[in-house]
Amino acid sequence: MAEEADVPPSLYIQGFEIGPQGQWWLSGGGYGDSRLIQWQQGEVLKEWQPGPSFFAEGLSRRQDRIWMLSWRAGTAWELSADKLELQAIHHYSGQGWGLAWSEKRQAFLMSNGSDRLQWRSAEDFSALDSLPVRRMDQPQPRLNELEVDGDQVWANIWYSDSIVRIDLDSGCVTAELDLRSLWREQPRPRRAEVLNGIALDPATGLLWVSGKRWGKAFGLRLGAD
Repeated sequence: MAEEADVPPSLYIQGFEIGPQGQWWLSGGGYGDSRLIQWQQGEVLKEWQPGPSFFAEGLSRRQDRIWMLSWRAGTAWELSADKLELQAIHHYSGQGWGLAWSEKRQAFLMSNGSDRLQWRSAEDFSALDSLPVRRMDQPQPRLNELEVDGDQVWANIWYSDSIVRIDLDSGCVTAELDLRSLWREQPRPRRAEVLNGIALDPATGLLWVSGKRWGKAFGLRLGAD
């Protein structure tokens, strides 16, 4: 049985991050409605908006900073994690979808909806390398929201109710979680769209997932293989 928590029901969730003291950050997309929020026990503590010409996407935390992507504008914002104050703006080519920080590799991992993930510098967000992702020797496309877990990364597959685990050395998909059962105990809201948002809680070990306008997040306790 998954644990549950409320999230803003109107938020078109793109990114999800949980800090070491249980802080939650969520990004929501939509032109004119994009925002980054700090969320705690049903309350928005702080909020930052990039402006109506931007469509916010995934986010990640590095130390005391939150980084958030834009979809098509080639812009990444770096903000203070506590006050959500803008610290720097970085630029990149192509689309931005999901973002995750790897402490081991000291670099960001970014998706763009394809079967190839990009490693990016924590200094200026420049491209460092790429990681082609394969499942049974076939490309795995539509990689979206990301969450690094040691030597692996969890990724949701756009327009599916599944997330996959990817080995960061080989790029091979090593496991898949079918999350259709999350809504078996309650009706899925009519407003709810696709699965999006993955966050690992370092304090509890729960892997939290949510979706666009779900109004709920579900915490999963993952067992050993």
